[in-house]
Amino acid sequence: MPLLSTIGAGSAKGFNPGVSGPQTITLSKVVMLAGGAGGGGATSASGATGSGGGGAGGYFVETNVDVNTGTQYTVTVGAGGSAGSQGNTGSSGANSVFAGSDITDLTAIGGGGGRHGQANGVDGGSGGGAGGNGGYTGGAGTSGQGNAGGSSASSLTGPGGGGGKSGNGGNGGYTSASGPPYYWYNGGNGGSSYSSSELGVTVAGGGGGGGTYYPGLGGYYGAGGYGYSPGGGGGYNGNAANATAKRGSGGGGGTRTQSANSFVGGNGSGGQVKVYAPQQATATTGSPTENSEGGGVYSYLFESSGSITF
Repeated sequence: MPLLSTIGAGSAKGFNPGVSGPQTITLSKVVMLAGGAGGGGATSASGATGSGGGGAGGYFVETNVDVNTGTQYTVTVGAGGSAGSQGNTGSSGANSVFAGSDITDLTAIGGGGGRHGQANGVDGGSGGGAGGNGGYTGGAGTSGQGNAGGSSASSLTGPGGGGGKSGNGGNGGYTSASGPPYYWYNGGNGGSSYSSSELGVTVAGGGGGGGTYYPGLGGYYGAGGYGYSPGGGGGYNGNAANATAKRGSGGGGGTRTQSANSFVGGNGSGGQVKVYAPQQATATTGSPTENSEGGGVYSYLFESSGSITF
């Protein structure tokens, strides 16, 4: 009898069909990086200085996200914003989104475009730099994702730098109040970037504000602001720099020159989304890179839009 009882118990366990149908699993991390913004365009327009730098795309890491097996989740990777054309504000970066029918969407906000002309910066994940000169504020950043763009506080200061994940964009400035020549209208530096351990690279740096090169009337010379790598630097009598690709960073602001020019502002760069899961996906689109992280955890890095199902 004890033998039969042992066999019976073992048989019942062996033939247990388990639980069928969709199951809830927990994604340990979802890393969200939006597109960085373009810097404002170059110009030779009267009354203008260089243009503001583009703001970085928003960045954050969401932990412990519950999803269901069998449900397809869409992954939108935000593109970088293009630089403003001559005399125009840069385009804001696009949002990155992780979405599904049974979850609250996760959205990283695209960076705010670098402003051309005498106007406040554009709000975004990190805000775009204000246009110079005098009394204009940088665009606001999104809480938990980025920081504000730099301002242009007085009649002597140039445009602001774009905000970054780890710091505000630098304010436009001047080197000396005396002259001639006049060393005014310096572009602000881009806001500091962030070293992402999950993505393995530095991301979300702000673009520098554009400088001024005007040899007439005694000379007005304002330096372009530094881009906080991987953000692009502001132009100075030349093209501004683009942000490094796939780093969610802002492009440099365009220069102001005395004579008509064909210089350009810098483009922002696109973002990324990375998903950490306790099991392998059953289906993906968009060609994410799969990696075994150890301990039964798998990661999926999206550099272009797609989807994932577990």
